[in-house]
Amino acid sequence: METGDAVVLLVVFGVLLAFCWAVVLIVGPWLRAFCGGAPVPLMLILAMRLRGNKPGLIIDAYAYLAMRKKGKEPDLAAIESAYIANKGSLHTVQDLEAAYDETAAKTEPGPP
Repeated sequence: METGDAVVLLVVFGVLLAFCWAVVLIVGPWLRAFCGGAPVPLMLILAMRLRGNKPGLIIDAYAYLAMRKKGKEPDLAAIESAYIANKGSLHTVQDLEAAYDETAAKTEPGPP
């Protein structure tokens, strides 16, 4: 095998490995959301990752809230907004759930 062939083979292997890693980072959270009963589009997960948010934490909180709030579907954008607003202090799904509930309580209209 010549040196040029080895370099091409290494480059192809590196690109393939990077592609597989990207698929795992995107499909993993999607699969968790799908199995948790709260499907999320793959492009939305990619957008979360590109914005620098943790899709795993946000999607886990979304699935948890979807199971907990039987009649009302939680808003994924509001959950992500609560994450962005409290990014430094959120480490668990329960922290994100509390931040979302606090945000939702502030935005709900009061009695007339």
